[in-house]
Amino acid sequence: MNYYLIPVVDSCVYYNLKSLKDNLKEKSLLLYERELKKLDILYESSSQKKSSLEVEYNNYLLDTKRLYIEKNIPQYIVARGNLYSIREVVTGIKIISSSKVNLEMNEISKNMALEYLEDNCSYNDSVNNFFGVKICSNKKVRKIKK
Repeated sequence: MNYYLIPVVDSCVYYNLKSLKDNLKEKSLLLYERELKKLDILYESSSQKKSSLEVEYNNYLLDTKRLYIEKNIPQYIVARGNLYSIREVVTGIKIISSSKVNLEMNEISKNMALEYLEDNCSYNDSVNNFFGVKICSNKKVRKIKK
């Protein structure tokens, strides 16, 4: 069983026939536009000193991370499976990658997946929100066995 940490801006990973990137655009146009602007900051700022660019970029990343938390949307999706069948770890929702190489680039260890989930305590709520899953109080949450 392989584990993957997939950015929600990934245009090669699909859920319900739409890329994660398109799903993000529907959930939060502001976050979608901020993600697109990340690259612009790097390209447009080539004339700036490296240290000031680094500070600007890091501040932008922190502000974007805060916005993800505020909007209750995960920055990354944790999934497991193999190159042909992958599912998000909390909801069990099937996601599909159009690129084997893209999926391999997002592969992480089981321990890294566990660390990410522990460090992002709101992951369960935000991933359910992102995929539009209604949470029942008697429904068991899927967990990765250590």
